[in-house]
Amino acid sequence: MHGDEANQAYRFSLLHEEGKPVYDARDYHGPTLYYFMRPVAWVQGKSYADLNKADYRLLTVFFSMLTLFLCLAFKETLGELGTLSAALLMAVSPAMVYYSKYFIQESLLVFFSLAFLAATWQFYCNRESKKKATIYALLSGLSSGFLLSTKETCVLFFAACLCVVFFLKKDRLSWLKEFWRTKRIHVIQFCVSMGVIYVIFYSAFFTHPQGLVEPITGISSHIQRGLGSDDLPENTTAGAAHTKSFDYYLNLLIGSWRRPYHETGEVDYSKSPRSLARIFESVVKNQASRPVSEILICLLALVGFVLIAKYDQSSVAKFWLYYTVFILLFYSLIPYKTPWCVLSSLLGFCFLGGYGVKLINKRIKNKSGLVFVALILGLGIVDLIRQNILLSDLRATDNPYAYSQSLYNVEDLLEQVDSIALSNEKKENLDIHFFTSDYWPLPWYLRNYQSVAYWDQDQPDDRANELEVIIFPNENEDLFERLESTHTFSLYGFRRGTHLTLACRNDLWQELLKHRENKEMTQ
Repeated sequence: MHGDEANQAYRFSLLHEEGKPVYDARDYHGPTLYYFMRPVAWVQGKSYADLNKADYRLLTVFFSMLTLFLCLAFKETLGELGTLSAALLMAVSPAMVYYSKYFIQESLLVFFSLAFLAATWQFYCNRESKKKATIYALLSGLSSGFLLSTKETCVLFFAACLCVVFFLKKDRLSWLKEFWRTKRIHVIQFCVSMGVIYVIFYSAFFTHPQGLVEPITGISSHIQRGLGSDDLPENTTAGAAHTKSFDYYLNLLIGSWRRPYHETGEVDYSKSPRSLARIFESVVKNQASRPVSEILICLLALVGFVLIAKYDQSSVAKFWLYYTVFILLFYSLIPYKTPWCVLSSLLGFCFLGGYGVKLINKRIKNKSGLVFVALILGLGIVDLIRQNILLSDLRATDNPYAYSQSLYNVEDLLEQVDSIALSNEKKENLDIHFFTSDYWPLPWYLRNYQSVAYWDQDQPDDRANELEVIIFPNENEDLFERLESTHTFSLYGFRRGTHLTLACRNDLWQELLKHRENKEMTQ
């Protein structure tokens, strides 16, 4: 589990097990993820303690798959080939696939963004039909409500959409007046349906009315974090650790070809450049050191961008052109950056790529030319699939999307804790103490233990030698020296370049060894 996934799972437990409102404007996103997870748990009849990684990720995979079907809403302008191409690019995009397996809000954000665009486009196409216009106005409002209830970065999506309208409409004031005069009832329907969803989720289904104002009061914290500020309330994620350069998202899409990435998903300039021959070999053999890249999608999007600007004057084609530019620009301008946020921009790239395929097919009349283009595209799609196979290991080397990803040693550490607990009468009451403030996703892994303490600052140093199990960073040499005579140490990888030490009190360690010896004898 990624640390963020584990944190989201813990917050789900507050709702599922205790019925508490889960939205916290200081440091968390909207509540839809947790509420949509409840049916997954109910259907399986599982409690928080029983739910595993696959259960949580099933939800985001489901929404990611639904997103592909929403492409059908644009078939009238994209055509069958363009629609299929856009959906296919989304289905094989390494970033889209990789983060569909993360229990975070991003897959839901992309789904509801496309749902809003699909409903709004269908409203535009059916605006003369009172019945259909009402249906799509309501669907558009519902999608907006879900967006607002999913993640605060949806404001960037809405800002990009408004900027597109500003550029597409020449006589904007007259257009707004005419739209309000003729479609006033649909605007009201849109606002009401959006408001209903917002009220339902932020009021925790009408049980927590003060939650309605929390997203508003939390705006300042989100802005401060987005600007990279460290001056935030206690127990709130600071922004400085995640600030990155303007071209970060574009570099993610293009890929780092000469140098690998380091843990924060940025190019590691401390490493020597790779030769062209080495790059070619790594791509052909699909090695872990190969550049991870959405370059095919980027090239098709560039073709779509140029051909739309030159030949296609349809409103929806122009919309995707402007939207992709604005959404990428807005996310890039914000100093605070995490790699999964690239999905909102990638959505636009995939649709521009779909237009690119459609317009290439339309412009090339030569049959042999079409066969050549189809062959190149086919090889590109195959390579994207090969990258997904490579990245099925969530912690793959040089994977720019494995952002502070936990290592499998985390689960080895849990197995060791379980072994210690089972070898004595303590079992789930085993005392476990974390002498570190960086411990996620371990609280989720240790969710069945009843006596776990997290000491961020005021650590019980005076009685450390008496504690049963202590987990602390490998760099804490003072604690090593203090516990050397009373505890036995085990070392585990935590993240790339980060290790944790598990210190087990010697009497418990002897019981563990005896338990293992008896187990071997009986076998």
